[in-house]
Amino acid sequence: MNVSTRKTIMIVSVFMAKAIVMAVWAWCVIALSHWFLRIFMEVTPTAVTLSSIIIPMAMSAYYSGWFTDHVDKVEKRYAEEEARQSGNSSTRRDG
Repeated sequence: MNVSTRKTIMIVSVFMAKAIVMAVWAWCVIALSHWFLRIFMEVTPTAVTLSSIIIPMAMSAYYSGWFTDHVDKVEKRYAEEEARQSGNSSTRRDG
């Protein structure tokens, strides 16, 4: 199996794992938001409504940033491996 195929498989598998984690996380947030909404709506309806919008947005931003950082690390590792296999002396360590 060549490097680009392995890289593609790794990126797709990471994407699928993150999609599953985000789906479960979103389901938990929706359930908690609904629970908080039912309990606290009489006290502070605006704050509860805003928090039910802001919390999922913050979590999405966090997970998408984590995912792109991880993909960048995977791509860098496979680029180094591909360069090493091709015999590129600029990335080889002479140590």
